[in-house]
Amino acid sequence: MTTHTVAVDTQIMRGINAAAVLTVLRDASPLGVSTIAKRTGLSRQAVTRAIAGLEQLGLAEFRAPEPHATRAGRPAQSVVFRGDAAAVVGIAIAPDVVTVATADLAGELLDRRDLPVTEPSSVREQVRAGIGAALDELSLPRERVWAASIAVPGIVDVATGTVVLSSSMAHLHGDGLRSAVAELLDCPVYVDNDVKLATEGEQWRGTPHETSSLVLVEWGERVGAGLMLNGTLYRGASNDSGDIGFLRLDPTSRPSEADRADVLGPFERTVGGAALAQLAMDAAGRHGDDEWLATLTSAPADTRLDLVIAAVRDGRAPALEAMRTVAARFARGIAAIRALLDPELVIIGGPMARCGEELLVTLRSELEGETLNQPSIELSTLGGDAVVQGALHHALAIVEAERLAPSALSE
Repeated sequence: MTTHTVAVDTQIMRGINAAAVLTVLRDASPLGVSTIAKRTGLSRQAVTRAIAGLEQLGLAEFRAPEPHATRAGRPAQSVVFRGDAAAVVGIAIAPDVVTVATADLAGELLDRRDLPVTEPSSVREQVRAGIGAALDELSLPRERVWAASIAVPGIVDVATGTVVLSSSMAHLHGDGLRSAVAELLDCPVYVDNDVKLATEGEQWRGTPHETSSLVLVEWGERVGAGLMLNGTLYRGASNDSGDIGFLRLDPTSRPSEADRADVLGPFERTVGGAALAQLAMDAAGRHGDDEWLATLTSAPADTRLDLVIAAVRDGRAPALEAMRTVAARFARGIAAIRALLDPELVIIGGPMARCGEELLVTLRSELEGETLNQPSIELSTLGGDAVVQGALHHALAIVEAERLAPSALSE
């Protein structure tokens, strides 16, 4: 058998070592050189060289020993990861609000601004203005923004950043949004579906879970799900997995022209915000709650969901009845997800999560009779922040892959 000797370029090894040291520092900082050497398996000499390279890149620095250190001899310096070396931008776009958040490389939030959408056609300009205002506030040069990630409602071609279909925000179709941000920042700009990025946000900033298979359901006027299977976000053939609002659970129903003209899917029409509001008004009539019925009837349609949720939290009988009816229907959707994917956990996010424990009680009760063991069901602890947190997380992942990888650190 012939033995081949593989030569590894010194520059490549320097990049590999620097990446290993940087990973340790990002996980826990500050650390001494000896500790870094132990955790990476590198020699002290290799660690010192790696730190010197990271210092030149502005990614690490030595910190002077504490003045009150009492150890004999010269106190050891420690090394810290410089999260302030650069920043990332996460953007969450919804029909009523644009959220622009800026974080450093350690994931620490530096700035956040929520901009009400006054004119749908001006969303791109609002995004650019929000980014510009944040950078000015932080005195942050544009070249120090290393990546941006944008979450939008709808189907996205993530390879090109093109919004293929957004029923609620048709003016976003195309790649104009990605281009507008890329021209402003001159950095990689990623565009993805809002629920998929919200799932990343839950994994990153939500309640810690020892599970690699979960489903996040964003439940409000519309219904969508992000599927995390074996630790990987599942996208499907057309990057449209998890669009459960279009489930058709009634075996007797058939698609119609009216269905195709409606932006809501069959499941959304029975469990979404409009359905809940109508059920609440019907229940208010039956309960003789004329005052609340008048309030709901006179309220703009897009505010009724919030009114019903607030009434659920206050224990108002018609609201509770409507919520339980919708939750019973929604449980059928969870059962379908369980039969197909068998996740360990389903997290309820979106406005409906504000219904609180009463919602969980109903969902769990409705699923008790199912033959298959059902997943655990919890409420999101992030609320509306899951989407923008996911956008920030993905921007950081881009930085890690493109700016903090061994190949980048060896240049």
